[in-house]
Amino acid sequence: MLVRRQLHFKLSQNDSVSFDSREFAMPISVRSMAGYVALEQKTLSIEDVYDMPPGSPFGFDRSFDQKVGYRTRSMLVTPLITSKGEVVGVLQLINKKREPKQKLLSPETSNGE
Repeated sequence: MLVRRQLHFKLSQNDSVSFDSREFAMPISVRSMAGYVALEQKTLSIEDVYDMPPGSPFGFDRSFDQKVGYRTRSMLVTPLITSKGEVVGVLQLINKKREPKQKLLSPETSNGE
């Protein structure tokens, strides 16, 4: 029997926009940043996900941004690894801000923050 490994997205928080944050699952693949860090057990720090480093095996899906009027810019993605070396999850931190209460609703605000 073939078992397909998946990432299950359980918790989301965004203080700039409201959105439907239902749980969902996706296959683990190097095509996504979360899948890449889970498989490679390496942390990624991307300054601007709309301007990926050349030759990146992973990409960024802009559909969430387009759907809710958001602008994802920076992303820190790291695997959560047990003391036995098993990946049990992935943590994604998106859009570090200088001012926590600032809402990032436009390219101008996300550039400034």
